[in-house]
Amino acid sequence: ALLSEEERIPCQFSVDAIGLGFLDPSNERPHLQQGARVELPLYMAKALKTRNIIEMELPKHYEHKMRDNIAASALNINLKEFSPYYFEVGMELAQHLDDADLQNTVRIAFCGDRYRSLMINALSRYIRCSRRS
Repeated sequence: ALLSEEERIPCQFSVDAIGLGFLDPSNERPHLQQGARVELPLYMAKALKTRNIIEMELPKHYEHKMRDNIAASALNINLKEFSPYYFEVGMELAQHLDDADLQNTVRIAFCGDRYRSLMINALSRYIRCSRRS
């Protein structure tokens, strides 16, 4: 859970951010202007969103194109390639953005064919090992 909170999330400031210019490496000024886009760790983005300082945006691997790919066949997509904490971060984002479709997509990606394949492999190896004993 702690490591998933470090995932970088694209955000846009809704207000001027006084003294937070260091959050954007390309910014040479000490402040961030309203509308500035930066990537923040999930834990910081959640805290700032609850105070209406930023608007969180979805990383590309949670947008509609990826959701369509997952709906077509989640088993053929290596989600760890996009984020080692794909499921945890996806559920957090869905909760904070009130995105029921994202929540459903993350559930489908985990509980559908991927979960079934994982269980078949795990159980078939367990049965083979127990027969040898």
